[in-house]
Amino acid sequence: MPEGRAQELLDQAIADPDPDSKSGKLYAVDGEWCFVAQRSEVSGELYHGYPVPGGEVPERVLYEMFRAERFPRGVLNRLRRQSALPERYA
Repeated sequence: MPEGRAQELLDQAIADPDPDSKSGKLYAVDGEWCFVAQRSEVSGELYHGYPVPGGEVPERVLYEMFRAERFPRGVLNRLRRQSALPERYA
């Protein structure tokens, strides 16, 4: 990932819109793939990010990212169908 891109993804990430969610995870989309960021257990101020298939992202999060115009409808449908990461991420 190019230098600075991880911070860009973090800056555009959204939290789970479910008010009962306690995960603290943030979600972002970079082109075709989803990324999750979680606060570091060590400092609590830094985030650890990693790619995930769109099919593992809660539907409410995908829909909220779509509503926030993070990607077009065609991408939403593709993300919903993803079940595995490409080899470069695995």
